Order: sequence, then C-alpha cells, then structure tokens
Amino acid sequence: MRTILSVEIKLDGSWTKFLPKGALFLSTQVVKGNPMMWFEVDTTKNHEERSFRLLPSGRTIPPACKIYLGTIQLNNGDVILHIYEEDLAMPVAAINAPSNVFPLHTQGVA
Repeated sequence: MRTILSVEIKLDGSWTKFLPKGALFLSTQVVKGNPMMWFEVDTTKNHEERSFRLLPSGRTIPPACKIYLGTIQLNNGDVILHIYEEDLAMPVAAINAPSNVFPLHTQGVA
C-alpha cells in the first residue's frame, strides 16, 4: 500500500533511518518548530537503511553527501541547515565528515 510517511529530522548532524525500500523523498519543512521530511513509501516493501546529514551554510560537504534534499530554517532564520542523503556504500572514512563540519551547533534552536 502506498502512503506518505513523515520522518523527524535529527539535529545532531547525521542519522540513519530504516525506510521501505524505494522510499521517494517528497519534501522537507519545519512544522511547529520541528524539522520534518516526507517520503512516499510502499508499506509492503522490506526496509532498508538510509543515511542523512545536516550541514550549515559555508561548511565543507563530505564526499559521501551525494543527494541534496533541501534547506530548512530554524530559530526565525538564525540557523540555516542543508539536508543531504549520504551514500552508505562509501567507505567509513569518506562518510565521516572533516573536523570543520561537526559538531553542529544549534544552540537556541526551538
């Protein structure tokens, strides 16, 4: 069965999520202060692990960040974050961000 799934965006830099295989990214927005992503999914499919990363403007984009998904604004535009999907097939060293990317500072983010 096809449906739309909402996923909360983690503000700690990067995270993984198990989604039905072939989940199609639709949109990202902030709802009542909470950053969210939506996917169209087939609930009959097996799940697969997907990896995502938040990057503030001006930071180095790690090689594993392959697909740009969108940009969100938090704290009345004081915090701008760009969302990428990472390639899980990349070696671990390539997925780990350079030291100037993390930690992601979101102090004061609602």
